[in-house]
Amino acid sequence: MLSLFALIVGVYLAIAGLELLNAVFDAFSRAHSQEFARPRRLTLLQLPLVLPRLLLAALSIAARWVSLIVHESAHAFGQLLGLGRPRIVLCTNGGFAKARPWTGGIISRIGFGVGQMLFLGFIAMAPLLVVAAALTALSVLLSPLEWRELLGLIESWSQAGSFAQSSSAGWETLRTVLLALFHAPWWQGLIFLLVAFLLAPGMTPSSVDFSVGRYHLLSHGAVVLAAGGLFSIGSMGTLMLLGVGIVLSLVWLRLDKRRAWTQGIAGFGLPAVVIAVLALSGGLGSSPLIGLRAAVAVLLLCLLLAAVTYVFFIALLLTLSLVALNFGTLANMFKALPAELKQIFIVFETCERCRIHFHKRCDGCGRSREEINAAQTATSTH
Repeated sequence: MLSLFALIVGVYLAIAGLELLNAVFDAFSRAHSQEFARPRRLTLLQLPLVLPRLLLAALSIAARWVSLIVHESAHAFGQLLGLGRPRIVLCTNGGFAKARPWTGGIISRIGFGVGQMLFLGFIAMAPLLVVAAALTALSVLLSPLEWRELLGLIESWSQAGSFAQSSSAGWETLRTVLLALFHAPWWQGLIFLLVAFLLAPGMTPSSVDFSVGRYHLLSHGAVVLAAGGLFSIGSMGTLMLLGVGIVLSLVWLRLDKRRAWTQGIAGFGLPAVVIAVLALSGGLGSSPLIGLRAAVAVLLLCLLLAAVTYVFFIALLLTLSLVALNFGTLANMFKALPAELKQIFIVFETCERCRIHFHKRCDGCGRSREEINAAQTATSTH
């Protein structure tokens, strides 16, 4: 149980670390845009600095736009898994994905409601999970590391019985993957870096994503920990998990869905049913507890590899700034960093008519969140 708890805590810490890295990138991007737009005269001795500055601008702009499209597509993919009909909208300062039932029939609407609630945690974290999984798969495909070797390392990691053993096995797994990438042919490593750098800025969820999925994120960790404890007492514990999941799911169906805290009940009950069914059907292997640990270990490995990739991406941007003697960008980045860190905890709103994200009032039409919600309610009523 202690090793499973350590894995779950590791997942939450990795997500938090990725959010901090994204704040650093946003601060750098904002500072670089301001510095790049400032007119200046270059002497002959400064002309060699143009190339790294242009490379820096191209890399930053391409990464932001590609990652934005991937970010919203990942949300749409999660909504599609939840039996929804997704729609992607690109805004002036970002984008969003919104889903609705495929038809107006009762079966479609019930399936949409249950499916979206079951996958809400995944939908909120979809950009991070999809990109992290893609980077992990790409690291194996473009390196001498074989799938059989990676699965063997994960199996050893899942069988660790103590916190020290779990930490050691996790570090060995991550180190093996990174060393395999380091020993890959140069062109394969270049492909991995190019793909990783283009995807890195968009893989972290926004403050709205965390706000929407916060109850599910906490409930998912709780249900995995509860499942690990119940699996340790045998098949009776699995049946208890199934029973608790069914009861909580039925309770959720009877509650007022407009209350956000009810999502926590659904986030525990519905996944509990799924995990119990997987355990009873053999989907988690001969030992459900080890299979559950392996699943969380795979998730943590993907997140750690994504974090390392993001660190290299930011290090490359800072290095290019130093090579280009672009000290103004670095100074402005550190000035903007506190504001970007604060943005992690501030939930923004979206005006679908103007296609603008805002905090207090829409910069396009000037409406507040309350006015926009009132207009949407009146429209849906009529």
